[in-house]
Amino acid sequence: MSMKQYPWDLEERAEDAIVAYLKATVGRATLVRAAREVIDAKFPLITVATGDCTNNAELANFNGLRRFDVVVIIQTEGVNYNEELGQAEILETAREAHRAVKSDAIGSLASTVLHEDLNALQPQGIVFSQAHLTTQSRGVEEGLLTTRQTLDVIACPKEI
Repeated sequence: MSMKQYPWDLEERAEDAIVAYLKATVGRATLVRAAREVIDAKFPLITVATGDCTNNAELANFNGLRRFDVVVIIQTEGVNYNEELGQAEILETAREAHRAVKSDAIGSLASTVLHEDLNALQPQGIVFSQAHLTTQSRGVEEGLLTTRQTLDVIACPKEI
């Protein structure tokens, strides 16, 4: 059976759906964007990026269900400059700012029915059958405090 009538840009559609979800649920003044979207970076920043995509069932023939990791990258400035003090604030303040943004973003994604929450937004051309938190890593990259939260996602295309 041919599935040519379906949209096969699932990675971009998944990114768009998760960006829309985070924009609707993260309560802070945080810039949320899809990967490869050209913008002037402002912090705090949340970037949503999909990784490699594969058949859901490795031993089965192609059936349209695709499995991929989606990485939600949360970044805040490592040192906030305070003009009143005329000096860089201590890293602890930056850590607290990152902690608050991270808590909001991860809290929005921490759901046993995240796939249903995403589908409730009625994203075009994609249906989620699984979406849940997996690995999380933290670090400092180019002066930015960074948390990378991975989601395990299974989705398939739907007619537009």
